[in-house]
Amino acid sequence: MAEEKKSKRTAGTTFPIEVDLKVYSLSAVKRACYRLAAVCATNIELPSENKALISCTPLDGTADPAALEADFLREINDGALREIVARETEGVRNLILAHALSRVALVDADLEDADYRDSDVINGQAPG
Repeated sequence: MAEEKKSKRTAGTTFPIEVDLKVYSLSAVKRACYRLAAVCATNIELPSENKALISCTPLDGTADPAALEADFLREINDGALREIVARETEGVRNLILAHALSRVALVDADLEDADYRDSDVINGQAPG
């Protein structure tokens, strides 16, 4: 679970957010940082195997650090949930994709033995 380090937070100053990597994946942490890139600069440090320390610096000196931290926590929870949904639906997604592509000719049989040097585009002519 993300934990707040006890410190006074004022606009424009860097503040830490500690994340337990037993609860959230590093990938979810990175996605949360990316989603907030327009409003704060972040730096991820891994002081131990199960802990990430995110330094967050608001880009706008008037931004509310408490609101940014709340946004970060929402984003990291969203990312974690998306990972769970992706993992749980992978088989169904692959089945749908396989079925959809099974009826599509991915390679044009006429082009299977063609030489790219014979292409109209290569020879400076409009395709047709």
